[in-house]
Parts: sequence; C-alpha cells; structure tokens
Amino acid sequence: MEPKGQQSDEVRTSVRKGPIMFFIPFGGLFYLVPSMLMVVAYTLFLTPVFSQFMPLGEAKLLALEVPFSIFLLSPLSIVYDVRYVDGKPVASGISIGGTIIPVGVAAYILWELRAWILYALLVLGVTVLVNWAASKPDPELGIISNTPLGVLVTVALSAFLFADRYDLLPAVTFSASVIGTAIGGDVLHGKRLRSIMRYNHVMGGGGMLDGISKAGLYALALSYALITFHIHL
Repeated sequence: MEPKGQQSDEVRTSVRKGPIMFFIPFGGLFYLVPSMLMVVAYTLFLTPVFSQFMPLGEAKLLALEVPFSIFLLSPLSIVYDVRYVDGKPVASGISIGGTIIPVGVAAYILWELRAWILYALLVLGVTVLVNWAASKPDPELGIISNTPLGVLVTVALSAFLFADRYDLLPAVTFSASVIGTAIGGDVLHGKRLRSIMRYNHVMGGGGMLDGISKAGLYALALSYALITFHIHL
C-alpha cells in the first residue's frame, strides 16, 4: 500500500505478460535487509498468535512460512485492469505475496475469533474507515497512506473492547490492521487511482515493506508492548 509508482528509485522491474505481472518493488540491500528483519520479527510475533488455534509445533512452522511466502511471492501479481496512458499500457494488479497471503492469513485469524466476532468486526470497520480517510491516491506514487495512524487507532480500540481478553489482542489487531489497510487504503481508493495512475500499480507490491505488511507487524509489536508492560486503556 506504500507508494510504488516512481520508476527511477523504487521500481526496478515491471513486466506484464498475460494475467501475471512480474514486479520487483525495490532493489538491492535496501529491500533485502529490512525485509529479512521483518521476516524474523513476524515469525516471533505470529507464533504465539497461531499457537492459540493449533499445536505449538504447527504454529511455529506456519509463523515461519507466512512471512517467507510474503517475501518470496511479492514479485508475482495478478493483473486485473489495463489502461492506456499516452499510448502506453498501465496495468493494475494484486500482489500474491504482498496482498493475497497476508489478507488470507488475517481472514483465517478473524474466523478463529468468531466467538468474539462482533467486537472483531467493529474494530475492523473502524480500521477501514481510518485508513480510507488517512489515504489518498497519487498519479505518481500510487496510494499515499498514514499506516501508523491506522495502527494506533486499531490497537487502542482493541485494547478497550478486549480489556478482559488481552491474550487475544495481537490476533485482533493483526487481522484488523492487515484487512483494514488493504480495504481502506487500496480497495476503496482503487477506482480513483486507476483513473489517474501513470505507472503500473500493484496492490501490496512493496512486499514486506508495503503498508499492508507493515501495518500487521506494527499492530503485533504494539499489542505485545501493551501486554508486556500491563498497559490497559
């Protein structure tokens, strides 16, 4: 969900062939190093979340597979729209690793929280609205968003609603932040963005450094901080 339209600095390769677009969002160590750090952090943070719904061994394996899948499959995107700007095709796509995988995982966690679904959906709805209001489409950069603001609101509301079940806080905030960022930031601004975009745009194309992945990680980190320091809102 982060800016990804600048061809000179951020976009290394973008090749569209049929329904699949190969899109390398960033180049070199500037992408690889922070992405690997996020993979490690995601693995540590997601393990206790998954362990609430499955045996610990399976939880550890899944917590490792999810961030690696996001990282490895981010360059692959599904093209759903092609427009012509100044005679050149401009494609819009959805990253398999940067969007489909994290949103799918968040939806699975949301399903496991079905016993508290009303509160969880309330948090998700507010997260969508905040991300929609805090994001705007730009013809050069794609979606310009305020990821930290959305995460802060999500975690604060979750901490209030789940005051008696703080153990569920990481699961709630992660699922709401990931899905809420994708819907509020990208989907609800998608039509407007496609009408003004000058370059290929991929939802979740930033991979581990995209707003969708970062929102989930920020939400997990802040949730664990509240739990660790016994901070109740």
